[in-house]
Amino acid sequence: MPVQSVSWYDAVAYLNKLTMLESVELVALGEAPLSACYEGSGADVRWVSGCTGYRLPTEAEWEYAARAGTTTSWSFGEDPAVAGEYAWFFGNAEGKVHAVGTKKANPWGLYDMHGNVWEWVWDAYDSYKSGKVVNSVGTSRALRGGSFDFSIGSLRSAGPGRATTQAPKQERRLSLRSWSGPQR
Repeated sequence: MPVQSVSWYDAVAYLNKLTMLESVELVALGEAPLSACYEGSGADVRWVSGCTGYRLPTEAEWEYAARAGTTTSWSFGEDPAVAGEYAWFFGNAEGKVHAVGTKKANPWGLYDMHGNVWEWVWDAYDSYKSGKVVNSVGTSRALRGGSFDFSIGSLRSAGPGRATTQAPKQERRLSLRSWSGPQR
């Protein structure tokens, strides 16, 4: 089963512990020690560019991985009729989370990029209205990928395939996917 029912803060803390296990130098910031890859505390935690620890993917990185080199609505093409081969969603999940890897992978070998559970990303949620890329701030964090209880139209690689919730929120539909290496 995917890791589920985690808040954004839980996800960041978990990835920080993975970084610590790999003996990255630690610094104390805020209430708890963070690796040298993080600055700030609470809703204002920031990733230090160039660090080699673990972190959540940015929205752009998540979308790049979900698309897997494609330009279609989903990594499996434009036909929602084949979605059941690749994703758990309202039409086939029977109202529950399923084990990772029980559907086909995307062209890059990544499973569950569409559906099953929403995935936290690094970015604070901001609308796409302006078209500008900015470092948005706040406790409202972006989610990507969709969930088992959403329609297939909501699970696209881009566009409506994103949502928001407050970072402290925990529920069974929320998950994390870790990334390693410098932020690009």
